[in-house]
Amino acid sequence: MPPRLPPPTIDGALRWLRIWYSILLIAMSLYVAVAEKAQHQLIDMNRTFFAGISVLGALLVGIALYVQVKKIRPALETLQGKPADAAALATWRSASLACYVIAEAIVLFGLCLRFLGGVRSLSIPFYAVGLLLMLFLFPRHP
Repeated sequence: MPPRLPPPTIDGALRWLRIWYSILLIAMSLYVAVAEKAQHQLIDMNRTFFAGISVLGALLVGIALYVQVKKIRPALETLQGKPADAAALATWRSASLACYVIAEAIVLFGLCLRFLGGVRSLSIPFYAVGLLLMLFLFPRHP
């Protein structure tokens, strides 16, 4: 019979979230550095493509904020009253990680625009929104 793992704790989940947060924040920084240091052949960006990417980025920001309000905050409120609630802990971890991945995707949109031939001024808003969203989503103790 395999050994039983101890039940997850708030401190363990917070440490796990902060590790993933740090990894993804460093990855974002590296994406921006690589995108801006690499040589690019600038082309006239298709406005429809850029508009589509922009709408998708805005939609992702809305989804991240929705998950923050509907999943993460209720889970944190539950954990304040019942720190041993495994369901709330799992919801907090999974929803937080999903939001971090969404913020990462927004930065990747900027990277894609750069490598598809877009100018820096088209990519900077994606970098900024992704990084600001990530800073807004910093994992805090319930």
